[in-house]
Amino acid sequence: FGHAYMRFPGDRWLFIRSHAALGFFGWVGSLIVAVSWQVVPMFYLAREVPRWQRRVTFAAIALGTLATPVALLLDPGPADVYAVVAPLPALLALFVLHPAITLWSIHHRRRKRTHPSLLFWKAGLCTAPAVALCAVLAATIADPRWDLLYGFIAVWGWAALIVHGMLSRITPFLVWFHRFSPLAGIVPIPSMNELLPARWTKVGLTVHLASVLAGGAVAPREAATMPAAAPRMRNSPPATPFTISRSSAPAVPRWTPPHIWWASQKATRARGSASAARTRARFPVGRPA
Repeated sequence: FGHAYMRFPGDRWLFIRSHAALGFFGWVGSLIVAVSWQVVPMFYLAREVPRWQRRVTFAAIALGTLATPVALLLDPGPADVYAVVAPLPALLALFVLHPAITLWSIHHRRRKRTHPSLLFWKAGLCTAPAVALCAVLAATIADPRWDLLYGFIAVWGWAALIVHGMLSRITPFLVWFHRFSPLAGIVPIPSMNELLPARWTKVGLTVHLASVLAGGAVAPREAATMPAAAPRMRNSPPATPFTISRSSAPAVPRWTPPHIWWASQKATRARGSASAARTRARFPVGRPA
């Protein structure tokens, strides 16, 4: 809708920023955090995260996620600054607090034998601080390379590593439970480790980490060779969740709060209807004989 050359009620940049915050923090991040509280203690016999730590983490994510769209109702200057500061609680909770708590829980697990899928968790959680660092640099440096690197490490480095690790542990369990558990004690059945051998999981981890490192090295070069983007509508800066508006953008009117925009549209339509009525009264169209 915002990129289809349609009439848009306000600053596209703020709308895209709010959309990214709701999707990445409120959906992807919250889902990973909530699943980790159940999966890590269940499959790896790790210590359960205390309730107060879970509440603090959830409150910070919710605050950073829900506070970002408020920028849509502010004036241009405060909105730019507010849209950068508002996601910080969610940023710290997802990429600093949650990794520290989860790694502490894994370190104090009762089962000391390390399953290969646990290495995915450790790699993804250790990547999280790098995501936070790239986000801060993308917000403070007017360089598209940091924007691209931040998005790549957040999606393919942090989120994808954790999801990959969960799938390599949960999928064999579900297959074994639904396909072979009813046959236990009746016929010989394979174990979960035989369904997905550990060496295959290690190969997948090696390939995934290699792709993260290769992408992290190539992404800045690709961003540096990108052609200059066309001027953005209403002085909108690059649409990353943590990017401050660039001063080099064209100085044109850029922001109208949605409720004011809607009122102005209603007034415009009312004036158009009144003008059309005056025209019909001045030049009446006769009825055909």
